[in-house]
This record gives sequence, C-alpha cells and structure tokens, in this order.
Amino acid sequence: MTDQCHGIVSEMTEYTWDPKATEKGEDKPLKANDHSMDALRYVVTSTETNWRPYLNYPIQAA
Repeated sequence: MTDQCHGIVSEMTEYTWDPKATEKGEDKPLKANDHSMDALRYVVTSTETNWRPYLNYPIQAA
C-alpha cells in the first residue's frame, strides 16, 4: 500500500466495529464510509489461494 491509496488510508482510520456485535463475540464492522475497505477485503479474500502458501516459507535473499 502507498500514500496514493487515499480511500484506504482515510477509511482505515475511521473503520469501526459494531459494539453490540462485539459484546456477543461477533466480528462485525459498521457499514459506513467503507467502500475502499470493502474493495481491499475483496482483493485479499479472492486472491488468498495465490498468496497464502508463501506465508509458511521464509523469504530467501537473492
């Protein structure tokens, strides 16, 4: 991510969780001003099979 990701940068600091859901142990964000965060979540989850295998291996120096 870079400073050019204006939507993500501004929304990430304002992303809030539903307090009632949190009390119940649920992981539920409030749906407000979250278009960029929704897009980011979609990219991460839809490409997980591509990047997940690399998390289990150490990065080797070139």
